[in-house]
Amino acid sequence: MQIHRTSRMCVITVGDTGIGIQRPLLDGSHHGKTDRSKFAQAHSAMDLAVQQGVTSKGTLNQGIGLFGVKRKAEINGGELRIISGRGVWSIHPSAETGTDLFRPVLDLEWNQATTADWQLDCSRPVRIQDAPGAPHAGGDFLEAIETPDGHHRVAVIDLEQSLGSRAKGAEVRTRLLNYLQAGARFIVFDFAGVGGVSSSLADQVLGKLAIEMGELEFRRRIFVDGASPTNRSLIETAISRRLSTDA
Repeated sequence: MQIHRTSRMCVITVGDTGIGIQRPLLDGSHHGKTDRSKFAQAHSAMDLAVQQGVTSKGTLNQGIGLFGVKRKAEINGGELRIISGRGVWSIHPSAETGTDLFRPVLDLEWNQATTADWQLDCSRPVRIQDAPGAPHAGGDFLEAIETPDGHHRVAVIDLEQSLGSRAKGAEVRTRLLNYLQAGARFIVFDFAGVGGVSSSLADQVLGKLAIEMGELEFRRRIFVDGASPTNRSLIETAISRRLSTDA
């Protein structure tokens, strides 16, 4: 494990000399309904292994390890590269991915070996809850806030219930940044049912979010809907104070 001070990257590499990824999936497929052709090449087996719920052990586990690692890297904008046996797989489509039948391995049957290189950008926090490590209905965690027309809307009344301290404010900001990092083009704050805006939301969430994102990016990607004139004024005051203080 390495922490790079200048680039703020955390690099974790894990390796073993075990059986590898492809062989257990091939063996486990005898007891399941998965098409064995999907494991025909080492890199295709790895591509399947990082999907949610895929496991080589039947009902003994939930197949969540590599999936959780991949999701955290995706949300963070980090990297994940796996070499197992004769296969190379990467989270980035433009990176090296494929099967090299001439690549030497310790032992083709029992010691293909695996190395996973995982890199996260420490300047982009990721909430563990946003990278689910357990099977759940639906797919990406963005679906929870996605509207039928493809926008991403957050109910402020739900946020207000979870706020109450500076620590909670930071957690909400991180969650919102994770939404944006995961692919939301913008987020709409829906004030339906909200009578008055709390200082925690106005200052600790929106005010500090404007600082972290930068005012231009904040204005382009964070929108308020359904707020009363009074609430809009309180929000703008909190944001302006934060921006002027930071300046």
